[in-house]
Amino acid sequence: ASLSGLTATIKLPNDLMLREKKIAGILTERLASGWLIIGMGLNINNPANSFPPELGQTATSLKIVAGKDFSLSVAAGEVIKNLNQEYLAFLGEIC
Repeated sequence: ASLSGLTATIKLPNDLMLREKKIAGILTERLASGWLIIGMGLNINNPANSFPPELGQTATSLKIVAGKDFSLSVAAGEVIKNLNQEYLAFLGEIC
C-alpha cells in the first residue's frame, strides 16, 4: 500500500490478490536455525498483454491496476523494509 496506495489481500496459502487477481506469490520456509527463506514473485510493471492467455483473466500487475510504471528499486526497497519490520515483530512474539 505504501508504494501504490492500493491494498492487496491474501489468498491462502501463498497468493497476494489485487482486485481479485493474483499480483504476487510468496513461499516461505523457516529453518531450524531460525532463518527464514522467502521466495516471491511480484508483478510490478507487466503490461496487460505480457501474461500468457491462460493467465490473462487471473493475473494482474501494479502497472495495470494503477495505470503507471513503478521504480523497481523503490519497490524492492519497500518490500525489504516491510519484510524486515514483520520479521522483527515475529521475533518479538516468539522470544
